[in-house]
Amino acid sequence: MNMARLLLQADVVFTPHRRINDGWLVIEHGRIVEMGSGRRPAIEKTIRAEIVAPGFVDLQVNGFKGKSCQEGIDAIRYIAAELVTTGVTAFTPTAVTSPFSSMMQFVHECNACMNERVGAKVLGAHMEGPFINPIRKGAHDESYIVKPTFEQINEVIKAKPSIITLAPEVFEDKSYIKILTNSGVVVSLGHTDATYEEAREAIEQGARLGTHIFNAMKPLTHREPGIIGALLDSDITVGLIADGLHLHPSIVRLIYKLKGPDQIVLISDQTSATLMPAGRYKLGNYEVLKDESSVRLSDGTLAGSVATFTDMIRFLANVVCLPFCDILVMASKTPASLMGLNTGDIAEGEVADIVMLNHDFTVAATIIDGNMQYQASAS
Repeated sequence: MNMARLLLQADVVFTPHRRINDGWLVIEHGRIVEMGSGRRPAIEKTIRAEIVAPGFVDLQVNGFKGKSCQEGIDAIRYIAAELVTTGVTAFTPTAVTSPFSSMMQFVHECNACMNERVGAKVLGAHMEGPFINPIRKGAHDESYIVKPTFEQINEVIKAKPSIITLAPEVFEDKSYIKILTNSGVVVSLGHTDATYEEAREAIEQGARLGTHIFNAMKPLTHREPGIIGALLDSDITVGLIADGLHLHPSIVRLIYKLKGPDQIVLISDQTSATLMPAGRYKLGNYEVLKDESSVRLSDGTLAGSVATFTDMIRFLANVVCLPFCDILVMASKTPASLMGLNTGDIAEGEVADIVMLNHDFTVAATIIDGNMQYQASAS
């Protein structure tokens, strides 16, 4: 529903760079028009929660709640409508390696959803493949992994995905990375066996992101730091799956200390198995198996995650013990800035994409462009 004027109150408002105790903000015509603490204006439509924060931006969503993003445009719409229950206000639907023609179709389907406003905003497609290294394929179907051709790169540029994950070492001509970057695509380095030098060259050519750092990458060693060393030894942003399975808490703390919240984006890498009972689900062309805490191929390989964004927030706050303001920067401001969005911050004049949380990090409400997209029922 559209709310012309709405007052949000909270024990704490996180902007996210600072906290405002006994905070409040006023939303009108989709934007934050006033904010403060203590005495607040008298507005009839008022919602109260324990925490108010910028809405979460997830740059790697394979599926959710029984549907895969690669099942078609109706599945993408369904996922957008459901993600708001976890505080996500914007996301990039993600396709794992599949036939090249079907990946191009997926990009077009995502683009068709970008101006729709039912649920979380669709930010365009994340193509995870097919230009990756089969040595680091993870849960990708090797039969569809290809070396890029000039014609394929041109097709990608014309289709206009928002993000493409690629392995730089499979590109004989590294200028392709610059061509993709100059066309507006965020080039992300992942599923790669790149050396330190190959990764640094890709970063110099314009790569701006590292896909799920440490996972599906050449390992870091003291004499060959590889791509992980290059990602940590540069100003590039890195994606981090904070589900407690993909990375040990000490590694998460190490990444945080080396990169800081302004160079880390939280990504769920969640699949159609998220918030579903144990069983068999789809990830691209693979059937994956979900147990109580993970989703895997039949050989035991992790195949994405079943963590929601609030699960990751809880893990980072309670297990890794990171400052909550910094967690919110990684969940909102950093990914929003990477994608060129005018969201991820709470300030007067900003777009009102907001999540309201309880102290246990469950979602009380999700607001997008000033409109209530989800409100939990009173217990």
